[in-house]
Amino acid sequence: MVKIGLISDTHGDYIAWNKALLVWSDVDLILHAGDVLYHGPRNQMTEGYNPQKLVEVINSCKIPIIFTRGNCDSPIDMEVIRRPFNDGYSFIAIGDIFIMVHHGDRYTDAQIKEYIENYGIDVVVSGHTHVFGIRREQGALLVNPGSPSIPKGSGIPTVGVIENRLVKILDMDGNTLAKEVIGYGSED
Repeated sequence: MVKIGLISDTHGDYIAWNKALLVWSDVDLILHAGDVLYHGPRNQMTEGYNPQKLVEVINSCKIPIIFTRGNCDSPIDMEVIRRPFNDGYSFIAIGDIFIMVHHGDRYTDAQIKEYIENYGIDVVVSGHTHVFGIRREQGALLVNPGSPSIPKGSGIPTVGVIENRLVKILDMDGNTLAKEVIGYGSED
């Protein structure tokens, strides 16, 4: 099974990105739910805020990355990062797991429920709130990996991972803060 890193709301913080790579260590794919470079007018600037450096680090990353555009991602951001951005949402099928990634600012809960029902989605990844969490909706897992750079809610910087049908939220030391099994099977 492929190991997938989940991240959102890096907001130009290259230090947070590098810490995420260390936490994941051996992921095969990264799914980014948006707000990659710009910190946004409502967020404080972090110690690692350096969008140019983050662009360099992302562009040199050997791990495949799928980006979904966030509300703070501008056309110039999408030009300097040498990987495509999907506007609105991304659908990813890996083995028998079907994943939807969106930023979290465009679709209502009713629309997400409709996508889950119509497309048989197993995992919906979103960001935007900077608050980590996992909940079940119509048999699918709704996952927000939080933010490694500007966390809200608990204030703990976080990322997520999917491995062996298990979704986990990890702090930047690699400790598991939340976990759920995809579907209703066991963790085996």
